[in-house]
Amino acid sequence: MVKLAVQPEVEKKVNFEKEDLPELLSPAGSFEAVIAAVENGADAVYLGLKNFNARRQAQNFDFRELKEAVDYAHLKGTKVYLAFNVLIKNSELREALESVVRAYNLGVDAVMLQDFGLSYLLRKHYPEIPLHASTQMNVHNLSQLKFLEKVGFKRVILSRELSLSEISFLCRNTSLEIEVFVHGALCFSYSGQCLFSSLVGGRSGNRGLCTQPCRLSYELWSKKGKEETLGPYLLSTSELMVLPKLKDLWKAGVKALKIEGRMRSPEYVAAATRVYREALGELKKGESEGLLSLKKKVEVLEEVFNRGFNCAYLEGKSGNELMSYNRPNHRGVFLGRVTFVNQYTGEVGLRLRRALSVGDEVEFWVKEGGRVALKVEEIKVDGEEKIQAAEGERAVLFPAEGRHKIKVGDRVFRKYNALLMREIRKSYMGKVHMKERAKGESFEKRRKIKVSLKEIKFPELKRKLSPEVYLAVSTSSLDTAREALRAGADWIYFNLIPFSGEKIDEKELIVFLEEANGKGCKIAFRIPNVWREKERVVLNGDALSYVNAFVLDNFGQILVLERYKLPFILDYHLYAFNSFSAHFFKDYEISRITASLELSLEEIVELSSHFIFPLEYPVHGFPEVMISEHCILQARKEKGCEEYCFKSKMFKLRDRKGYFFPVKTDIHCRSHVFNSRSLCLYAHLNQLYQAGIRYFRIFLENFSPEEAGSIVQIYREGLLKVSRGEKVELKEVERVHPTFSKFTTGHLFRGVV
Repeated sequence: MVKLAVQPEVEKKVNFEKEDLPELLSPAGSFEAVIAAVENGADAVYLGLKNFNARRQAQNFDFRELKEAVDYAHLKGTKVYLAFNVLIKNSELREALESVVRAYNLGVDAVMLQDFGLSYLLRKHYPEIPLHASTQMNVHNLSQLKFLEKVGFKRVILSRELSLSEISFLCRNTSLEIEVFVHGALCFSYSGQCLFSSLVGGRSGNRGLCTQPCRLSYELWSKKGKEETLGPYLLSTSELMVLPKLKDLWKAGVKALKIEGRMRSPEYVAAATRVYREALGELKKGESEGLLSLKKKVEVLEEVFNRGFNCAYLEGKSGNELMSYNRPNHRGVFLGRVTFVNQYTGEVGLRLRRALSVGDEVEFWVKEGGRVALKVEEIKVDGEEKIQAAEGERAVLFPAEGRHKIKVGDRVFRKYNALLMREIRKSYMGKVHMKERAKGESFEKRRKIKVSLKEIKFPELKRKLSPEVYLAVSTSSLDTAREALRAGADWIYFNLIPFSGEKIDEKELIVFLEEANGKGCKIAFRIPNVWREKERVVLNGDALSYVNAFVLDNFGQILVLERYKLPFILDYHLYAFNSFSAHFFKDYEISRITASLELSLEEIVELSSHFIFPLEYPVHGFPEVMISEHCILQARKEKGCEEYCFKSKMFKLRDRKGYFFPVKTDIHCRSHVFNSRSLCLYAHLNQLYQAGIRYFRIFLENFSPEEAGSIVQIYREGLLKVSRGEKVELKEVERVHPTFSKFTTGHLFRGVV
């Protein structure tokens, strides 16, 4: 037997409690948010330029504003990190590199990155700039940390899905600083692995323009029809809030605690920063977090923004405690229930669970018709008009619109607390003046790194393009693999993490591998993009002897698997987005790299002409748009798992427009969501060939074996024509299978902005 992905089991014994408290890192989408963070106790702030950051829809900073922000923060002893955590196109590399260096010259203390190519260039030409690996890099195992250590990173922001025990293990086995998120919005998908907004809405989360499709409503369908669910927002997570776990994170060895929220208000930034600053101060003094103190802190956080709170992943949980099925946005705090409604006078009464003031904004959660919103302009208690009503009093409100929908017993929530917001603003408003900002000019000597754009020379294409073409398929089904082999596939990629209900018998696998070997078909084992420390795959040594390569969607596994002396094929979640992304992996035995699905044909041509490895490109099938640690099937009203995924293997999400997105779960109970329409680039095989693509990939995961066989045969015949210089046309095959008539061409002709 051969073990794959074996990690060190022995932890280093380190008492991190003797060290300084973790750094508190706050978001800043505007200059006002910088002030709010600094004045409320942030050790560091992170912010972005107008372009090249994962929150491009925030106000963000031009270079003049960045200089002012850095001067002000440094004057107050606060660090500034530049969020540059997006993918960079070839056409943008020069501007991107110049922007980072210019920002560093202005005093930023580190740069957070996602793009492999930009990381390579910065480390090669400007090693003095500290690099932080963004959570967009999807780092969640030790081999990834070791890889980033080798290439010169200083800090890593871990995936949010990790448990305390996993975080502790990683902290004790790396020299890198470890940063984790402690508060704010949670993506449903692993960060950096989501293509939902991109492929459906044309706006990429990897480019800072996510449209948040996870906050929209969906229906869950199985083979028996529409399922009853716990709410309509099946992908909407509640807010991360880890106040009860701060000491555990400190003990684990975490060096930085990050608050999410560059798209949120300065008041939110101020409140969240102050709450976590106070909690850390209590830890430093050795004070235990009393229940009353914790309750008051949580109440403040609830008022400024909440969808419900959770710290479930830290506890090793991924159930419904993570989710906000009925509310995808700020729900506010519960005020009480309606006690009477007078439709003639317009009066609505409620007994208050907490104080209410004029200027507050409330919502009545009515049984029919959604919500009735009200900005409180008048309050009466016992017939007397008041500015504020106290907790426990019977208050009368006067909603002008929608009061006919309000019924006795309806719940009332406050979404905006006017008094609290005024108090929060006092903590930072008026604390900075232009004169004080100017003092920052003498606060430190400006760094000087000469930017030389001549240093960026795109690699010359040294490899000769063969006229030969190769057809690869991916699957975790032996039956599908047999049909693909019969139809003429050159490569078969076996997914090492099978989907629920799929099991490969080792004896049958060996028989198949012998058959494939005899027919000249090559085999690769595919490592998925999520590969946690606790997961092990054990393979029969005989099976491994037939393997020709590993397909990797997780860069850390390069270090684990290089001892097998097999070449690596890098998959599409490793985002070959520019020519220098290949250089990030140039020291390893790379056979070829899959070009990013978010590139246009024109960009693929540019990429291929300067790429040091052969390129592969997916041409057919349903791309994965999300992978989540949470099982979507838990949204069913019918209680209990009972391996429902094995009983009804076909699941789909139906969106508001009627599109169905296939859903699969795997043996680790993760959810995989696939695009609603199959990719079909048959009509464009000639163009891709001219662009330099020689390896063409089909995703077979959502097709029956029979369908898979016919699709592979069509592409086999089409590629044969292409290699002979003949043109292929869609009309030749569009009647063969539905995916040749109702399909998408992805980003091939639109790209992403």
